[in-house]
Amino acid sequence: MRSYRLNEADIQIPVEWRDTTINAFVLPGEEGGGAASFVVTRDEQAVGLELQAYADQQLVKSAQQLPSYTLLSRNARTIAGCPALQSDFTWLSPEGVTVRQRQLCLRHGDVFLVITLTSRDATFSNYETVWSQVIDSLRPVANGTK
Repeated sequence: MRSYRLNEADIQIPVEWRDTTINAFVLPGEEGGGAASFVVTRDEQAVGLELQAYADQQLVKSAQQLPSYTLLSRNARTIAGCPALQSDFTWLSPEGVTVRQRQLCLRHGDVFLVITLTSRDATFSNYETVWSQVIDSLRPVANGTK
């Protein structure tokens, strides 16, 4: 057994259990503009992949699954001393709304963290500042201390 920290409690879990936690936050929207979401996922399944290959794989999945997918930008970044890749893309929702997503891929030990900001394309710029603030505050912790 090993210790695992939830926001609300500490528990003991079997060592072989994998953490596939998803942290999802809803950002308040502008009047008539809809809300945005900020989601952090973890992927331990991509053992052996380099950051570039993993980020490529994520973009290919998005392009295959999202209608009218358009890649807008892709940039290398450094987050808390760690290499990262950030991509912006748009796609068309079933309601006909253009959605914009920003996806940041970061390797932390054997785990890839994927951080995604999603909003309507028309209001995406409203969240640029908070994205920067949150990402600039990111500080990976030693594995196993969650």
